[in-house]
Amino acid sequence: MNYHQITTLFLKLIFFDYQGVHTWCDGRKFEGNWLNNNMHGWGIYTWNDGRRYEGEYKFDKKHGYGVYTWGDGKKKYEGFWKFGKQHGLGQYTNLEGKTRIGKWEDGKRIG
Repeated sequence: MNYHQITTLFLKLIFFDYQGVHTWCDGRKFEGNWLNNNMHGWGIYTWNDGRRYEGEYKFDKKHGYGVYTWGDGKKKYEGFWKFGKQHGLGQYTNLEGKTRIGKWEDGKRIG
């Protein structure tokens, strides 16, 4: 390895800039991009009860475009997120399969 390769590797190890999988003791799992030991970029987060989020993260928060599916596998929100809450254009599908397209702000549908 040359100096540049060693320095790059060292910096990646310090700042945890990598793509990988982390599984918590309770079974939650994240597979995707990490930055400074935070979920950051694209990834898939799953819970033991069947919930799943696939989309963008920014410093450990859902941020950008993503799809959150509830544990029943039927209800879901597909759209934009801001700092962990639905925000912007999105589509919600309920248990009966009916969809509502609208605008969300701070986690609440406003139109």
